[in-house]
Amino acid sequence: MAKIVTVAASKGGVGKTTLAYELAFTLAGVLIDLDWDAGGVTRQWGFRPEGRKRAPLLDALQNGHVPRLVRAHRRPDLVPSHPDLAVNQPDPKVLADRLTQWAAAWGRPYTIVDTHPGGVEFTFGALSAAAVVIVPVVMRMRELAALESMI
Repeated sequence: MAKIVTVAASKGGVGKTTLAYELAFTLAGVLIDLDWDAGGVTRQWGFRPEGRKRAPLLDALQNGHVPRLVRAHRRPDLVPSHPDLAVNQPDPKVLADRLTQWAAAWGRPYTIVDTHPGGVEFTFGALSAAAVVIVPVVMRMRELAALESMI
């Protein structure tokens, strides 16, 4: 049974994206990027969505099919994000169901989900689908306050 690991944080800049990337690589899992900002794992991975005709994640969310994985040597398999994700978020229940469906279809032991910072719809869906939730936090006042509000 595939396990979904969601990496989430209410505050940006706490290492969420790096942690998700390294987990996916180390565990030979699929990495799903739900962070549409330029600092997300999609760009860290080397994928540039604006130069592509297709958006695998958006297409799969709209059509209900399993997204095609983007692959490269010495990088985790990726379902890249897209800037249009900011205005095209499905209901959290729909996302949770899709994540569960996709993880089972890929047949990998782990699917790692990197979320957008804050309390957006995608984050709630990814959290509800997860077997494990990881919330990185820097031990400073603002970061701890953000963690408290998330919990």
